[in-house]
Amino acid sequence: MQPDYSQYSAAELVEALGTIDQQAFPDRTARLREEIATRDSLTPDTVTPAPVPADTAYSTDTHEISGNWILRYWRGQISLPVSYWLVGLGVTLLFKILGYLLEVNVERANSRSELGLYLLSIYPLLLIVLTWQSVGLFRSALNHPARGGTVGWSVAAIFMLCVGLVVFSVDAVRNGIPIIKEGVELVFDDNTAPATSLRVLNQGTEIELYGGIEVGSEVMLEAALKAHPEVNLIHLHSVGGRLLGALRLADVIRRYGLTTYVKETCYSSCTVVYLAGKTKLLGSDANLYFHSASIGGASMHNNADLGQALFDAYADAGVADWFIYKVQKVPNQEFLNPSHSELMKAGVVDRIVDPDQFGFSVMDSADSITTESVEAGLLTQDFMVAMKAQDSMTFADMLAVNLDGMREGLPLQKLKRETARLLDNRLPFYFAHASNEALVSYWQVVIDKMDALSNHSPLGCAAIAFPEAVPETHHSPEVSYNLRARELAALARVINSLKQDRAGYTAAQQQALISALLDKIQQQQPVFLDVYTEPEAYLGQADLLCQASIAMQRGFLDFDTAVAGQLLRSIYTQ
Repeated sequence: MQPDYSQYSAAELVEALGTIDQQAFPDRTARLREEIATRDSLTPDTVTPAPVPADTAYSTDTHEISGNWILRYWRGQISLPVSYWLVGLGVTLLFKILGYLLEVNVERANSRSELGLYLLSIYPLLLIVLTWQSVGLFRSALNHPARGGTVGWSVAAIFMLCVGLVVFSVDAVRNGIPIIKEGVELVFDDNTAPATSLRVLNQGTEIELYGGIEVGSEVMLEAALKAHPEVNLIHLHSVGGRLLGALRLADVIRRYGLTTYVKETCYSSCTVVYLAGKTKLLGSDANLYFHSASIGGASMHNNADLGQALFDAYADAGVADWFIYKVQKVPNQEFLNPSHSELMKAGVVDRIVDPDQFGFSVMDSADSITTESVEAGLLTQDFMVAMKAQDSMTFADMLAVNLDGMREGLPLQKLKRETARLLDNRLPFYFAHASNEALVSYWQVVIDKMDALSNHSPLGCAAIAFPEAVPETHHSPEVSYNLRARELAALARVINSLKQDRAGYTAAQQQALISALLDKIQQQQPVFLDVYTEPEAYLGQADLLCQASIAMQRGFLDFDTAVAGQLLRSIYTQ
């Protein structure tokens, strides 16, 4: 391809004549001189070309040679080797530096809008620099033959430029568009996810995090931990949110050495926070939900580059690789809900626990725990309904204990114990005023309960008859759900049958009936009488203590209903 010197400016003609290899290109030199001769202000014999820098070229456009190197490059007025190699290397280094600075600023962002602005700055900067580089390189390649270079190198440079632009375009579609959409959402869209909320529980030893996870959530958590230094466990009840926010929360949890616990559900990036726990606890009915990361609404389940941060977070927490790969294949619109056994096997969960032993949480503020809601919960039990109707003062005490305890975030185990204590203190009153039929019915359930406990908790069995002799650690042992339900139903009948004027036996009549009962038991099992006399001496013989207790309770029911009921009522009236 022969250059069209008629399109050159006078200065460019002079420059070209000064830089061309006149011996290698005599024809072009002659045509240059001819073109210079046609210009009014120049003659080929009088022109002494000014020396031109070695890396400077001429262009087929009509621009004068600029003193601005950036503008000269844009016009293609820089030699092809410099344009391809030196500028290419410089742009690559610039991209690396910009990427590092951007990553640092993203990590330091303290708000949605600030993070969004940083994300939005990525591709505009890349496009500006890449457009300048590409146009300058393309023009320099076109001008390369006119400078005495070969057409082959010109074509090769243009081909490699096209390859690079295709690679960039693919990356822009795959990664750039989601990043830009994410930035726009962060800067301009309202955050529809619930805000992060915190609540301190269980006398300042636990803290609950509920709602969404956002950049800045970690600031709230750290401030709360500094204000409550006794906190050692964090409840997580979150729908997930920003991965960067989750990574920062995880860092706070690791630094403070907190145990993480999920009572009900933990979604998406919440699992990253959960895995930061010193010990990771999961409620017996709780679920963890996993999926791949997303950016700008686009799922990263098929994008290893943008999904790497999530992979690293799981891997650093000690989660098995096979489980991480399984999570990464799940689109962000779907969820993986593994079984408890799979979570344990993958190293996600350390222990499955009873939720009642931890602070009571409602995934809301303490203000949401109202008198009406607590009362409604209590009244789902028949014996509480009977108590409210027949013994309103005791019901009011029960309500106050549960309301205050729930607002303080006390463990349900503790509230149950306090409720049981109030009930135990009131049982003598109920037994002293209940009907014969209700008492006998209740006593039969008590005997069935003692029989059940005799197999696995004989001291728990004995504690029912001898509460003062048996250590408190053996009081109120666990029984089956059905047996507990029968006991509470019988208690409801007792409370509903209350009357102030129930008849009882006199002390003498009561003593006579009990003496007859003991004589009968002594004939059947003489040692039982010694047990009744001194139960503390038989704590080491728990089975014997339990059997003696059962024999005593059954003895009461050996009388007919009228006598048994009146005798039991008399005992508690005294």
